[in-house]
Amino acid sequence: MTELLTYRNFKVGVEDFEKLITQKLVYIDKTSYLENLVKRAHVAQILRPRRFGKTLSMSMLSCFLEMNYQPPEDRSRPERLFKDLDIYKNKAFCDEYMGRFPVISISLKSMQGTTFAGAMKYVMGFLGPLFKKYVFLAASKKQNPAVAAALMEKLSICYSDSFDLTVPGNIITAGGIAKTSLQFLSDMLHTEYGKKAVIIVDEYGVSLQKAKVNGYYTEMLDVIKEMLGNSLKTNDSNMEMGFVTGCLRIAHQSIFTDINNFDEFGINDTSYSKFIGLTRDETIKLLRQCGMENRLPDVLEWYDGYNFAGNSMLCPWSVIKFMSRALRPENNPAIFLPENYWVNSSGNNIIEICMRHPREKDVERFQNLLEGKTEEIALRGIHLLFRTLPQILILIPSPL
Repeated sequence: MTELLTYRNFKVGVEDFEKLITQKLVYIDKTSYLENLVKRAHVAQILRPRRFGKTLSMSMLSCFLEMNYQPPEDRSRPERLFKDLDIYKNKAFCDEYMGRFPVISISLKSMQGTTFAGAMKYVMGFLGPLFKKYVFLAASKKQNPAVAAALMEKLSICYSDSFDLTVPGNIITAGGIAKTSLQFLSDMLHTEYGKKAVIIVDEYGVSLQKAKVNGYYTEMLDVIKEMLGNSLKTNDSNMEMGFVTGCLRIAHQSIFTDINNFDEFGINDTSYSKFIGLTRDETIKLLRQCGMENRLPDVLEWYDGYNFAGNSMLCPWSVIKFMSRALRPENNPAIFLPENYWVNSSGNNIIEICMRHPREKDVERFQNLLEGKTEEIALRGIHLLFRTLPQILILIPSPL
């Protein structure tokens, strides 16, 4: 009989796949989606609401694909991490893809900065460790000495306390480093190993959301557009595949135009509708592993309601947070009351901005709702029925 999970198996907010597996924390096995995702993708954009596990999914993908840089033939790390998961049963696929590629992965989910200079300081802050990870390439005889020197210069600038980003010339330099960073590293890795890189950009839209709220949207759009364009559009010689995640669809800025074989997977797309998030069956299994199967009606009442391409999905953040608290020694899991954990997990500044400048039709809809009338709205195939204004105020913070 499988040993029941306890509160020690839960650590809410852990998004590092290796840490989850190594510490035997709760992980819902989604590795069966890897083959289709990897074999299909040239560049895939995956859109899901916040707190649904996008970052963890990209961490899992990175751990599976990333090679050991010294020595490249050693695949003991991914074998250790995936040996008990579904994908490991697919020997042919694992032999071909597991631990076989250089991987460059960045996340913009914690992007901060009330000014453009402040935001670029954050960008330099996450590029520094990225360059440092590959600093060993500078000592390789395979690398062009000028390119190796450029890597060391970029690294030095990122870590320099005296590099003042309020100086116009410095912020231009920082922007140039950021715009070419992913392409630059993929070129060095391709030169070193003869393999094209996998490029992962998590939560690309957060930087633009923060920029919009704080008034430097045009400047940040220029940086992000060039960074993604240089690495994902015009980088076929160095990029094997790319993955981009986000909450928002930002297609109208043409960030992703002209990318060959670009695939976008939103909540209405069936291909990976169950890849990110919890299905009902997965939720039932998890509750059963904790001896909490009797709480299924409560969990469904509180945390169900997301519809991804016809599939009923639950928010992992909310379900796992509820279970982790219910299982604490001081609580009784059979009667512990659920709460709304999701609602205060992030801001809704973009929605607030849109609400300040509603279209004429939207003003008319609000007036109808104030008068107790009904409004039916279609959003990319999803129909929402609003009957009263209080309901729309509840739905406005929703991730859909």
